[in-house]
Amino acid sequence: MKRAALALSAAVLVLCTGVPLGVWCYRTRDLGPKPVKTPEWSTYLTRVSTGERAGDDSPDRFPGTPSSRTGKIPRERMADTQVCGQSGCHPDIVKQWQQSMHHMASFTNPFYRKSIEYTRERQGDAGVRWCAGCHDPVLLFANEIDGNITEKTPGADAGITCLVCHATVAVQDLTGNGRYVLDLPDISFLQPDHPLRGLVGILLKIFPRPHKHGFLKPLHRQPEFCSSCHKVSIGIAQNHYRWLRGQDQYGGWLNGGASGRVARSYYTPKSPQRCQDCHMPRVPSKDAGNHEGWVHSHTFPGANTAVPALLGYPQQADLTQAFLTGSVRVDIIAASEVAPGNETRPGQWLLPLDRSRLHSGREVRLDVVVRNLRVGHAFPEGVVDNKDVWLEISASDHQGRQIWHDRCDKGGKDRDLPRTAHIYGARLLDAAGQRIDKRNINDFRNTLFRRTIGTGQSDVVHYRFRVPEGISALTFEAKLRYRKVRPDYARWTFAGHRQLGEAAPPMGAAVDTTHFEIDPSIAVPEIPIVDVAVDRLTVPVGDGPAPQPKPQSVALSERLYDYGVAFLLHQDFPKARHVFDLLLKEAPDSPAGLFGMARVALQEGDDEDAVATLTQVLALLRKGPAMTKDPGAYPRAQALLGQALLGKGDYAGALRALKEALRFFPEDRSLHSDIGFTYFQQESYVPAIAS
Repeated sequence: MKRAALALSAAVLVLCTGVPLGVWCYRTRDLGPKPVKTPEWSTYLTRVSTGERAGDDSPDRFPGTPSSRTGKIPRERMADTQVCGQSGCHPDIVKQWQQSMHHMASFTNPFYRKSIEYTRERQGDAGVRWCAGCHDPVLLFANEIDGNITEKTPGADAGITCLVCHATVAVQDLTGNGRYVLDLPDISFLQPDHPLRGLVGILLKIFPRPHKHGFLKPLHRQPEFCSSCHKVSIGIAQNHYRWLRGQDQYGGWLNGGASGRVARSYYTPKSPQRCQDCHMPRVPSKDAGNHEGWVHSHTFPGANTAVPALLGYPQQADLTQAFLTGSVRVDIIAASEVAPGNETRPGQWLLPLDRSRLHSGREVRLDVVVRNLRVGHAFPEGVVDNKDVWLEISASDHQGRQIWHDRCDKGGKDRDLPRTAHIYGARLLDAAGQRIDKRNINDFRNTLFRRTIGTGQSDVVHYRFRVPEGISALTFEAKLRYRKVRPDYARWTFAGHRQLGEAAPPMGAAVDTTHFEIDPSIAVPEIPIVDVAVDRLTVPVGDGPAPQPKPQSVALSERLYDYGVAFLLHQDFPKARHVFDLLLKEAPDSPAGLFGMARVALQEGDDEDAVATLTQVLALLRKGPAMTKDPGAYPRAQALLGQALLGKGDYAGALRALKEALRFFPEDRSLHSDIGFTYFQQESYVPAIAS
């Protein structure tokens, strides 16, 4: 009788626990890698060209485009992060996430909240739904995003929760704007008050594999997973105008050297870097699922230095500052002296400046190189129209007295940058030519300018001043400074309102010509400023002390290469050629100078010279040492050679070189395009289409 009772109890236990757990494991099973594909043309054209809802877009979420295989998702199910952070599971990871910008992506972020209030006033609920796919998925999938939402609305503080990412089973295509697909399992029996919670916990520890494979899929390790939200476009449904590209961190990464998918990059990393490698570094943890005592950090360090500081997360603020610092390099590299009376003619080129001396009374043009050192996409990136990134420089004499400066914060840290500042970022305009200054991206029509530095690329900035009399040395200091939010946007966020008597424009109006004013009685928090890079250099003047070359932490050959690349990108080909010629003399065993010369020739349209120079590169690489120092040199030479031969009309040679480069970089879209064009020029249309 006892044996029968035990058997019955065991059967009940299996039914009560095994069946739900089995169903759960099935729902959260490893579905295998989901191919990320481009959309069908009919779907893409419907969404992009007409602004109408495509067949795979939910009417409850349109013009947002994320999908759910389970339809509407109750807010409580997707917002509950505590179930993941309970003891014995992932408390460290949840604690990391709580101070991350993924958590603060929604209405707890005061800057986002203000922009959403303005968007709803201008565009209605549809404009907010477009943002919500990436900022407010909890409210969007619960069909609770419409109407007046405040930071106190249930679910408005959820942000990007654990399940938003870990229940994503596919990315529909690479068009961005939240093109992910959710398949949310029922995890109610992980709740602490569930009667089977203890038993399920034991089973999870014994059989963790189904849970791990259900919530950590191959897709989560791919940069394409991040592209679903970190790539943005504005379509007709949002701006009632035409398709326009917005921010695109994924595209900047894909087309740069860090991705390991581009042959013609200026630098080739030792190994490709994914988004996850930089933004989810390994940190020590004893969480369940740790690998040898390590987990991937869910603080997601990036470039938002404002919100963590304002919301009281100093650890995240410090982490973000440390992540930014040193990601870009500043180098005071050269100067050009002009003799008195000849101010219109360039004089002696002092290169490198740390091995030179200046002369009193001379007019000087100082050159500062800014190099994107380890940012895997352009710097800056994201909402580049809404942040301040600028270069400051000053000069002091031998007694420490500042005699010249181009500083931008002299009016106080909360002041706007002067018009003369050398900034990195963008200025966007609406249909009336007004600056987009309220994150009113739906009004965006044109770009006044955009200045960013691609991964591995560099920029050169020129300053002009006169060396004073009576000094023996000048000490220069250059700083690249970063402020996440412009002061004028911060003032509008916390204290801005329309002038009395002015009404909001009609819903859907193309422009807002009303005027806003700032309430002086409302305190506006100060936005932190981070010095991303600093360089200092003391140069003797006249008969002062001997020049002191910079410490060789960075080789002169690399500094010259960055300097030449900057001139090349500015299309100042004579100066680029001169710098690359100096590089050839400084490092004759390196192919860098020859690569620079070949790029100049290609830019100038001299394909013959480019072919001859690249032939020298390949001969140098055959000797061996240069190849081992730069593993990307050989395919880069073949890719550039193919480009030059294509320009010459040597299609057979171009195909050989391009296909050889493709062997090393099979995902290089430019190589595929050039090969297709070469076949087209040969009237070989079938392989052209295939390429």
